[in-house]
Amino acid sequence: MIKTYKLSNVKCNSCVKLIEMTLKDIEGITSATVDLNSKLLTIDFDPNIISEEKWIEELDSIGHGIDR
Repeated sequence: MIKTYKLSNVKCNSCVKLIEMTLKDIEGITSATVDLNSKLLTIDFDPNIISEEKWIEELDSIGHGIDR
């Protein structure tokens, strides 16, 4: 399932790398790409393996989150 989300607290390329590396290391996530200018995350994940709620918790744990 490919979805796009607006991120909060993304200010630099280091943030982008941290988010992408963290998410890509989670089982069930095929890809995660962040655009720094638009602050958009495009993520491809299998909801049968990892729930949206769970990977968002992982994102929150590194100080970044979904803009709700």
